[in-house]
Amino acid sequence: MDEHLQELYDLGKKLFEEGKYREAEPILREVIRINPRYADVQNKLGVISNLNGELTEAAGHFEKALELNPRYTEASLNLAITYNDLGEFKKAQEVFAIAAQIACPDPNAIDPFIAGKLANEHYRIGNMYSNST
Repeated sequence: MDEHLQELYDLGKKLFEEGKYREAEPILREVIRINPRYADVQNKLGVISNLNGELTEAAGHFEKALELNPRYTEASLNLAITYNDLGEFKKAQEVFAIAAQIACPDPNAIDPFIAGKLANEHYRIGNMYSNST
């Protein structure tokens, strides 16, 4: 990941975590424009879209997050809620059922939510190494 992209990613994430969604949104969109393979950024944009009442757009972001990381429990739950809000109850139930199966892995396995966070962080670090050579 180049330095500019890393700065944008960090700033967008910080603003999002502070609840400054209006400020975070254009920065996160720029991150996705440069590199659309960030499941966590797609999820954050989905949350912002949902809060803005843009449910179809929100669902698209959550779907993209799950395409990038099918075990991303948080995105699954967000998608299920958004489908429910759209009145797509069958889809919501299907997504929730899949998320529930993922959330109850073998007792010796790492929690999928934590695994997703680790996967996103490994991806970010890998990009840093890749771009530093």
